[in-house]
Amino acid sequence: MRSFVLAPALLLLSFILLPAVSATAEDAYSRLAKAQAAGDQDAVREICLQMLKVNQEDAKLLRILAKIQLQSAEVARCRTTLGLLEAAIDHPDAELLEMQGDLEGLEDNPAARKEAVSYWKRALKLQPGRISAIDKLAHYYQLLPDPAEEAVYLEQLVTLRGHPEELLRLARHSVRLRDWNTVISCTARMQEKFANLKQVKSWQPVYDRLMRHSLALNRIDNRIETAGKSAELLLQRAWLFDKTGLHDLAVNDAEQAYRLNSSSFAVKYQLAVLLAHAGLAVEASQRLAIEVSAYARRHLHPPADFFAKLMETESRLQGRADALAHAERAQLLLTVQQEELALDDAAAAVAIDPELVQAHLILARVFASRSITKAAKSAYRRILQLDANHLSALEELAKLHMQLGDYKDAIALFRRRLDLGPNKYLQKAYEQCFASLQLPKP
Repeated sequence: MRSFVLAPALLLLSFILLPAVSATAEDAYSRLAKAQAAGDQDAVREICLQMLKVNQEDAKLLRILAKIQLQSAEVARCRTTLGLLEAAIDHPDAELLEMQGDLEGLEDNPAARKEAVSYWKRALKLQPGRISAIDKLAHYYQLLPDPAEEAVYLEQLVTLRGHPEELLRLARHSVRLRDWNTVISCTARMQEKFANLKQVKSWQPVYDRLMRHSLALNRIDNRIETAGKSAELLLQRAWLFDKTGLHDLAVNDAEQAYRLNSSSFAVKYQLAVLLAHAGLAVEASQRLAIEVSAYARRHLHPPADFFAKLMETESRLQGRADALAHAERAQLLLTVQQEELALDDAAAAVAIDPELVQAHLILARVFASRSITKAAKSAYRRILQLDANHLSALEELAKLHMQLGDYKDAIALFRRRLDLGPNKYLQKAYEQCFASLQLPKP
């Protein structure tokens, strides 16, 4: 009998409380919308968590919370949220699959990244035009040596969205594939729609140079396809890319050349210069022990025949102890201000042939330029022991003594040098030494 009395009371109470509950929910959603509009992620997170305590199957709230957790890289919490979302909906949709891929992408290991790709591709099957997933796949394949796969997704981005950055990226990427038609069409679209943008203006001269060098690039490609990759061919192609301004492609070819012939100093030096042109001079110095910062500052190149001569001397050093080749390479390195490397070669030359004047002269000049005066004097004196009338040694040692204030020694050396042949500049220096000592000239 009591139950019949209570039933109407409970029913009446539910009618009284229902509007209050509904009002509370509406208020929470209103606060959530305001927090989202203000970009207050912390507030959005807190409101979602409070509302999910009431109903943890609210798919909309779970999606919002999962996105915030992804942005904050909260892997464990996001995994729980996505699990609840998957349970709350009948079938995984494209958004859920993409977020599951994003979650795997936060893990720093190849297996997780492959899993991420699998999720993104499944998302695209459900929603083929999903630009965010396409963009992620394009970036994923950009990091892999698979330019054809990357091109698939870049082309989709250009078709669906056609941002200038994407057109430029596809144009640059198509150079790798030698897809000149795509390069031309992307460039034409950029000029038609985005001609005033800075990046498009910067691309135009690169494109013009590419068109000039396209036949040469194709010839090298054909030789590589026929004869196989060699360090020589890869470096030829690398320098062509460097001329066009595509420094990433230049470095890629030079890296391949170095892997094929890592024992070659000439190959390593070319890689170092190309790294500097690409803005990676510090990496070249740290990894290759070659200081090339000068090439980065003004995009300089070594003298025209520098690398040809470097490779020629290197070929003479293959399996042989050749003091003259070491000395010649040291002199080449001095022409590009590589004093430390020149010292190594000059010292190697002297170790093989202690009487090689050319090597001692390089040592003397490098020591003098570094103000290592004791070693410089010793090297010059050794030259004069080997050749008492060596003009350069007499002149340079005299100047060194003059700089140090050793005027008597400088006078004697200048006199010996002038006795071998007149020189108005040395005569003037000779007279300055007398004036400094306040001695009458002989």
